[in-house]
Amino acid sequence: MEEHRFPGKKLRECRIEKGLSRGDVYRKLRIPIDIITALEEGNVPALPSLPYTTGFIKTYCAYLEISPEPYIDAILAATRPTRRFIRLTEAAPKRPAWLQEAAMWAGIVGIILLGWLTYSFVFHPESSPKDTQVQAGTMDLRDIPRIGQ
Repeated sequence: MEEHRFPGKKLRECRIEKGLSRGDVYRKLRIPIDIITALEEGNVPALPSLPYTTGFIKTYCAYLEISPEPYIDAILAATRPTRRFIRLTEAAPKRPAWLQEAAMWAGIVGIILLGWLTYSFVFHPESSPKDTQVQAGTMDLRDIPRIGQ
């Protein structure tokens, strides 16, 4: 099996040729020193997720005035899963279309039934109107004397 390595030594050599330290690169680009070290040593597991790493590589290569494409290709090859780790599984058996449609209709009927039950118990708790009529009795009014007559 072919192992893909990241060519970080070339980045380090280019940085040293320009007379720059890792601290200089950090101060200019704000790429953390441990990321610069991991890139230059080819320590792929120590690098952040791929979008951040490709951004760091592009920025670092632009600062060193070199093309980032070979380094991006190398990091993509180094992080690509190998064939031995990919586990091929069988596709799950597909359910018949009528079963999916029946499940959908059962859900619709269930929602309607739940709505009807909620309406029946919340808004009409008693089906017979026993106490809904007002019981009013008659009252005898006597002649009340008025003041001043």
